[in-house]
Amino acid sequence: MNLRLICSLICCTVIVGCNSNKDSDKIFSFPREADPLRVGILLTENLLSREYMLRADDAAIHYAEILTADGAIHFTRLIKDTSLFLQLEERYKCFLERENCELIAPKNSERTYKFQPSLAVLGMYTWTGEQKYLDCVFDLIKERWKRWENPDEVLANARYWADDMYFGSTVETRLYKITGDPAAMERVTMWQKAYVDSLQLPNGLFKHTTDVPFLWGRGVGWSAVGLTNTLMGLPENHPKRKYLMDSYLRLMEGVLPYQTSNGLWRQLIDHPDAWEETSGSAMFAYSMATGIRLGWLEAEKYLGAVEKAWIGLVAKLNENGELEEVCVGTNKKTTAEDYLDRPRRAGDHHGQGPLLWTAEALILLENE
Repeated sequence: MNLRLICSLICCTVIVGCNSNKDSDKIFSFPREADPLRVGILLTENLLSREYMLRADDAAIHYAEILTADGAIHFTRLIKDTSLFLQLEERYKCFLERENCELIAPKNSERTYKFQPSLAVLGMYTWTGEQKYLDCVFDLIKERWKRWENPDEVLANARYWADDMYFGSTVETRLYKITGDPAAMERVTMWQKAYVDSLQLPNGLFKHTTDVPFLWGRGVGWSAVGLTNTLMGLPENHPKRKYLMDSYLRLMEGVLPYQTSNGLWRQLIDHPDAWEETSGSAMFAYSMATGIRLGWLEAEKYLGAVEKAWIGLVAKLNENGELEEVCVGTNKKTTAEDYLDRPRRAGDHHGQGPLLWTAEALILLENE
């Protein structure tokens, strides 16, 4: 690992503005235990120490672990930690054997999950540049592309859950950066616009589904991260960019007032008595930190919220690298009580992944 890079990350020192009167100005002044470099390494090592998180109905790796794998792969690339990456590569190299890999989908299963592992495989391609990974991604995603030959049919059959704004849009946007194929961004922007039109409320927040009005924290978080990742790769001159950027800005504006004194957001973010949930909170912190770095959000307005959120999240991280107070996987529910009564777990990958994304976003923000 590059010693100079490690030292610069540990110091986390960036002077804000050329005309600053204080040479010691920093964006953040985190205590040692909240150093994003330290936290990211702890989370990555936690992932590598665990058994696979499998779906309840079969042997395939759960999409939530794919989120964490993606976060770990990109984090290790940022800090240039080859040793950690090689361990991640070893853990997920089975995806290359896609026809016989039961960690993608069990043999003889009518249900397949081949698209989801493409997120981690694409990260490995970004790390290594090896064509075998990109070829694997194209193979894993081909069924999705085939369905998109008729966009009207795809949108007509969409389930319109806020959860769906993340996965496909993130993969397609990252592929666009590699291939430059405009069809990828057409698929993404059609999908995201349809979801914005169906789910975004006048206050900027996203209800969980078209027929469920509740503002589930992680559901709103999926919308935030999906829009953030889309905008990161969407060309400045794309005709739908302004529409989606306006949606993102309304969402960030709508989320901000609901941050608690502990820096987090609640399981139902507009219910003042609801418990503070960490996976959605990490998603908001990631989206805000990225928006500040890329100039979409006013630093003066959002930096304090990001710092407060990160401190609050690290306070929920135990010594084993497990984020506590994470809502388990949640389908749409019919009452507020159904959401409030959901079990909470420590180390659930729904929270581990977003916390890794946030660690990476904070390091990028400090460095840039």
